[in-house]
Amino acid sequence: MEYYRYDNHKLRMGGSHPLLGSLELKNQITSPYFMRLPMFDVDHAETDPDSGISMRRLVANDFSSMPECGIPAFMAWVANLSEKHSETAMVRTNDTKQERRMELTLLRVPQKETIMRKNISLNHAKTQTYPIGKADMDKQKNIILSQHGRVGFGHMGNNNVLVIGGIGKSREIIQPNLLQAFGSYVILDRDGEYFNRNASFFRKKYYQVRVLNLSDIEHSNQYNPLHYVRDEEDASLLVQCIFNCASAKRKQTADLFWEKAERAILEALILYVVQCRPKEDQNFATVLKLLNDAKTDEQGLEALDKLFGEAKDAAKEDSFTARYRVFKQESERTALSVLIMAAVRLAVFAREDIQTLTKDDQMEIEMMSVEDTATFLIPSANDDDTMLINMIYTQMMARLYKYAAEINCFPLPRQVRFVMDDFASLGVLPRFQMKLPTMHKYGLSVMLCVNSLAQIKTLYPEDWEIIVGNCMTFAYLGAAETEVHREIVRLISKATIVSRNTTKSIVDEVRPFRLFCDLLQILRNLLNMGKVRRMKPGKVICMITGYQPLYDDCYDISAHPNYPLLGSEKDPAKP
Repeated sequence: MEYYRYDNHKLRMGGSHPLLGSLELKNQITSPYFMRLPMFDVDHAETDPDSGISMRRLVANDFSSMPECGIPAFMAWVANLSEKHSETAMVRTNDTKQERRMELTLLRVPQKETIMRKNISLNHAKTQTYPIGKADMDKQKNIILSQHGRVGFGHMGNNNVLVIGGIGKSREIIQPNLLQAFGSYVILDRDGEYFNRNASFFRKKYYQVRVLNLSDIEHSNQYNPLHYVRDEEDASLLVQCIFNCASAKRKQTADLFWEKAERAILEALILYVVQCRPKEDQNFATVLKLLNDAKTDEQGLEALDKLFGEAKDAAKEDSFTARYRVFKQESERTALSVLIMAAVRLAVFAREDIQTLTKDDQMEIEMMSVEDTATFLIPSANDDDTMLINMIYTQMMARLYKYAAEINCFPLPRQVRFVMDDFASLGVLPRFQMKLPTMHKYGLSVMLCVNSLAQIKTLYPEDWEIIVGNCMTFAYLGAAETEVHREIVRLISKATIVSRNTTKSIVDEVRPFRLFCDLLQILRNLLNMGKVRRMKPGKVICMITGYQPLYDDCYDISAHPNYPLLGSEKDPAKP
């Protein structure tokens, strides 16, 4: 029988124990007495090769000599141990006449490199990863933030991530999370780099790969926005995308009159085409043709009057006739001007290649919520084409919301992650700030990547705080914007430091001098704006709501298990 004492966070005893002598326990018994425990023998010992966790099961075949006060204290120690840091313990006892046996299983997670600056630590990274408390943090259900920082899906209020940085966002944040291959992805790919590198990787992972390539339409899947218009709300949302992406931003009060008239006729024509025309004609080319025919017809608006009148007489749904009546309230001359302006907004659909692209639909938005899908959105250098990217993002979110309600599944069977590199290039997404707080309910999440906070403020001057506030995770890779530096200093908060002030005074010849030492507690910022501005490349500051901030190295993508499966940037993949 041996005697053990728990003191100074270590298990101490009279001699060196072959098993427990070197095991550091991250707690201690509050009672400072010696507790008698039986000698434990090794029954089982192994190390999990995946997680790196060492497990030892120690068995005591006789604990009858333990004092009665020792057993409750020992069990309290075990319960406390289970809640502390990286060790967990489980005890199973069998105290019968036939057998007196106690088993203690100790699970010890290996020490990881700790990066700490005052109270900036990575302690939260372990407890918030999936699986909880495991050392292996590259599992699929983790969002990779840095070399040691992870956030497990479902552990926070939402899975939205805001990334601010001038360079490094692609390789150090976006690409590692694509390699996780968890759920479906919708990736804004400015230059086609993500598609070239990841298309073959996703196919190896049995993903459905689709691409909307506006810079090379011949190698693009087709996308028909009218295919996803089911009701008046969908038509209104689509028209809102058209106006948000208009090159001429009209702010004068007089222009609101024209804008309302344009909206009315566009929504009326879209609903008419969707509800009354055959499937092969349900596209924007037909809408543009109707507009052009009406504005060039010698009979003026009589052709449109006849068109909508016949549709109503045929007992079709007349949701579009109400909007046409709003349009008809104007004089004929004014109405013709409105038709011309509406046709100008749809000028991009006059191009033959865009008409071919939008003639049919191959995107299958609903299916990305039930099977693993990677969708790449590649815009062109033409700013007018941005309208289609804006439309598909808006329709994806709206359609997935409705699809979840149709199948009564919350969240959807597959996580859908919208990766928006260069988020500012999308323009204003209709109702985006309203959907962001509720996305987690439907299994949706976004990763917003911008060069500066000012880009979000410019697009959403009244709602930018809603967007930033609904991203529970924030990663900063370095930027030149002073306001971002100031915001990071504020979020990281302050720490108390001890200042030592020593004063030497001359007294007399007998006592030449006297020393005075003052210790002062001072509250100061952990980081100042100068240090944030001078942050070196390869470093990242991660902030997760409710946890201490983390200052860490950027993730080494070459260490990811799926990195060898990536394709080459020099070998473009085909859809």
